[in-house]
Amino acid sequence: MHCKLISCIVFCYSVFVSLQRLFIKFLGLLVGILILAYLCIVQFSQIPGRDETKAKLIHNAQQGRISHALMFAGAEGSGNLAMAWAFAQYLFCSNRSDTDSCGECPACIKVSKLGHPDLHWAFPVVNSEDIKKATSNDYLLHWRTLLQSNPYIRLYDWMETLELENRQLEIRAEESSEIIRKLSLKAYEGGNRVVIIWLPEKMNASSSNRLLKILEEPPPGVVFILVSEALDSILPTILSRVQLVKIMAPSTAEIETFLIENFGINPQSAADASILSEGNMAKAIHAVKDKEVDPHFDNFINWMRLSYVPNIPELLDWIDGTAKSGRENQKNFLQYSIEAVRKCLLLNFRINSLVALSETERQNTFMQRFPDRIHGGNVQRLIELLSDAMYHIERNGNPKVIFLDTSLKISEQLKMPVR
Repeated sequence: MHCKLISCIVFCYSVFVSLQRLFIKFLGLLVGILILAYLCIVQFSQIPGRDETKAKLIHNAQQGRISHALMFAGAEGSGNLAMAWAFAQYLFCSNRSDTDSCGECPACIKVSKLGHPDLHWAFPVVNSEDIKKATSNDYLLHWRTLLQSNPYIRLYDWMETLELENRQLEIRAEESSEIIRKLSLKAYEGGNRVVIIWLPEKMNASSSNRLLKILEEPPPGVVFILVSEALDSILPTILSRVQLVKIMAPSTAEIETFLIENFGINPQSAADASILSEGNMAKAIHAVKDKEVDPHFDNFINWMRLSYVPNIPELLDWIDGTAKSGRENQKNFLQYSIEAVRKCLLLNFRINSLVALSETERQNTFMQRFPDRIHGGNVQRLIELLSDAMYHIERNGNPKVIFLDTSLKISEQLKMPVR
């Protein structure tokens, strides 16, 4: 009798703890939605630069010459998602001008809060224990919270939000079916309908093929906006059905001004972040929010030092820590390392004008000495090693094995004499 009573109490307590955790998580998401963050960009005027692109989009909208399927193509941090969001608001706006949406009408308010019933979103997701055939509908709460806090998001930010850093996100066939189902219904407000697909390169073959017909012949009043960071990864049959809109990266000066105006930071910090971002607004924003110019800088220095010796015990500790950082973070770090090697080569050749370095990096003792180890005899091999490591990480290779092997090979190259 006593055993049953104790078991019952333990079970009730475990249920209570689980419900408490779910409530706290839900409350945090709810607060994030109710508070519209300072970076919520939904108008063209709030996106720095790209005036020619904005003017062309506005002109086409006014003339009624909008393609039924657009591809906003730009590098990570170019602002192509922010531009797509702003353009969607312009299409819905009931009081738009020759330069922008009004930002005040009911339609604009709904779009800005990501609550317009005729604005549909699709983005990479992943199945979970509770959701076996996941679509974007299952993650809209997370999506709204993230996008309203910062429209210059990266795939890594989305994975962090979902707490799925080691999972591969995709746009699956179920998503395409859901888009087709939504568009088979009438518009809620009787006007335009817009579907924004973020990162269409994440669509698998089945998903892409299922969308082909509706992309080519959508229902009246429907506009597809595909927001891509990797055109080469999209099926040619998709590309042939869309009109390409290239979103160029913002200039260093535009990023610097944006950071000062939106974050109120001092000009030197804004300059450092803008220079290091190299046109990537997402990278610049994270540099400011994280209070560091680049989170990978110190890690790169440690890796090169430990590899050069090589100090095996400390190197193994470093590899253990890196292996726990998540697959997407590892890929970003390797990409940063490739850029760092390129910069070191230019510094070795004294071509400083082509190297984007912050004042902190320029004054770093390591960066004053290490570039001498990068030269014409080893730079190509070093970049190959880092690229190969990233390739294997992307394909779910064991990060400990990959980083150890790469480190030992880097050690050989760093000791190679100048030719």
